Amino acid sequence: MKDHKVTQRVFCNASNEMEHIAGLYATYLRSTRLLCELEARYKGGEKSVEESAKLVGLALPKRK
Repeated sequence: MKDHKVTQRVFCNASNEMEHIAGLYATYLRSTRLLCELEARYKGGEKSVEESAKLVGLALPKRK
């Protein structure tokens, strides 16, 4: 009969499964943080037609 040995290893389907999941979670957190930074940097309303025209050096015709 085999003797049972005490071990600290926990059975996993893949030997590096937990490391892979931790890497995925780290990527998720990094991507979420980057998205928040980009949204904060580029947030703001859309420009009006007049502001957009001035940006490229054009002027709108005057209304009567």
